[in-house]
Amino acid sequence: SIDLLAWTAPKPKTLNPLGVSITTYNKAAYLLPNLETLAQSAAYAAGVLDLLVVNNGDPLPEGPAMAEVKALPNVGGTGGFLAGHAHFREKGYRHFVIMDDDIAILPDFIDRLYAISCFAENVHVGTMAEILNVPERIVKEQGANVSGSHTFGIDLINPFTDLQGWDRHRVYGYYEADFSGWWSLMVDLNGPTPTMPEKQFIKRDDIMFGYESRAQDVPTIVPPNLVVAHGEEGAPAYYYYDIRNDLILRARNSEGLSLSAKQLFQIAGYLMLSLQADRQRMFNAALSDFMAG
Repeated sequence: SIDLLAWTAPKPKTLNPLGVSITTYNKAAYLLPNLETLAQSAAYAAGVLDLLVVNNGDPLPEGPAMAEVKALPNVGGTGGFLAGHAHFREKGYRHFVIMDDDIAILPDFIDRLYAISCFAENVHVGTMAEILNVPERIVKEQGANVSGSHTFGIDLINPFTDLQGWDRHRVYGYYEADFSGWWSLMVDLNGPTPTMPEKQFIKRDDIMFGYESRAQDVPTIVPPNLVVAHGEEGAPAYYYYDIRNDLILRARNSEGLSLSAKQLFQIAGYLMLSLQADRQRMFNAALSDFMAG
């Protein structure tokens, strides 16, 4: 059918290596099968994939033969991204892929990304995501934009599009977005150096990187033929990082982004009225730490 058509391109004269960095924290049960999947790809067989594992947790039960392992204290997803970025930039690569340890992919996924890396210039290339623990198979986002009017808000692109249903045809071309999630993002290493603090730890670091890259003329594009599957679960503490890091993003990029005392009072009032005590505590802690610098 027309939505399954493929595209071809001439082979470049030189096949440059592509780095892949996976940050993990005690998720060997997800990490090791994903490394095996990457090793089944044509790109790996051709010797053009360079795999790195940034291990923030316990030693792996077995050393993956296909990847270099860099052991770090628990520096979170932010520290893992910064470590991968520095590692492959020092090697002189043009691109590297930051990838979650617990996504579900097929071997040709990295082959598609590798093909795009042969021609991509001055862009980061993101992926769509289907959410595994939702009854309908939907696209969570084909990238997203930061809301200029709603604090802690993002505007998803093509949200809730059923890839197996009647509205699949709506996803027909790439979209230029403020950012795409770090479940899998191909980063242009010639682009801006990431400036987010490692202490962000998790959450909204992908938003900050994409948003600030786009302001320096390196946008993120999200093609429709790059799809991963992912779970959508998180501990209550994630809310703390969501709020604190969103405040950091808006304080660093105040032009065009809304941040006001009125909005903060509205959010706090909603949490109290809806009896979300855990989130209220996370909100108070995040705001207090942000105000303390």
